[in-house]
Amino acid sequence: MNRLEATAEQQRVLAKAVMNVATQLNLTPVQLSELLGLDPASITQLEALPELDPQTETGQRAMFLVQIFKRLFAMTGGDAVWMQQFMHTRNQVSNGIPVEQMKSLGGMRNILAVLEMQ
Repeated sequence: MNRLEATAEQQRVLAKAVMNVATQLNLTPVQLSELLGLDPASITQLEALPELDPQTETGQRAMFLVQIFKRLFAMTGGDAVWMQQFMHTRNQVSNGIPVEQMKSLGGMRNILAVLEMQ
């Protein structure tokens, strides 16, 4: 596999990981598009997001989303209900609703930092 093929494969893997995270965290297509900084019409189904380049801002947001999920998974032992509740309701840990707070790259960094302190 040459360098270009590896990059394309990495982009497909990141896109698939993000779609899996979205499912686990019960994110709507609109919420996911807001978190990734995309037009909501661009994510209407799983096939609509075939690749995500980690070198772009959207790709960086995707990587933060995966890291946030991994941290939540480690904290809860994979309790999907708890992770979904954390993401969608106001909580004291983040002092807000994480899915709303994460609509910017800086917001994603803040949520990850808060989770890493727990």
